Amino acid sequence: MNSNKPPEQSPGQPSGAPAPAENPSTRQKAAESNGETAGRCTQIKRGGARCGAKALLGSSFCFFHDPAAAQARAAASKRGGEHNRAAVLPSATPDLPLNSATDAAALLAKTINQVLRGRIHPKIANAVGYLLTVQLKAIEAGKTEERLTALEATAKSSKTEEVLQDLDDQVKSFGRSA
Repeated sequence: MNSNKPPEQSPGQPSGAPAPAENPSTRQKAAESNGETAGRCTQIKRGGARCGAKALLGSSFCFFHDPAAAQARAAASKRGGEHNRAAVLPSATPDLPLNSATDAAALLAKTINQVLRGRIHPKIANAVGYLLTVQLKAIEAGKTEERLTALEATAKSSKTEEVLQDLDDQVKSFGRSA
């Protein structure tokens, strides 16, 4: 309902000057009188402005403001909250040993079967798979650390023996030359 006529000027306003800012309620009333808000929610919000959302059929309110839709809003809110809940296993789920690749493979097989049966959510299975990867890397890093420590100890003891042998040889050779 836009027209191409120039904006009206207030009496006493110089020609070409911008029109004064309209009060939102004045704008609203003008729109209502033109029929621009037909089918819109009639709820007045805290700031004094009209809601403006599309009204429900047979009502002058939108879904969020219609008193008759209170139960439907509560049910929708509950469904939305259920959808966003974290997927977790029951607290009675037993802990499993995860000290080796064999333990990890057993848990992975069990998890895969539970997903296939629909007993656990795929999000949980995804997290289990990722955490098993981290656990296996930690186990491998621990084994590597143990091997390195053993190699260092062996190298240190063999060097000590070599140094002592060299000292013995030097002492013997010193004694012969004297």
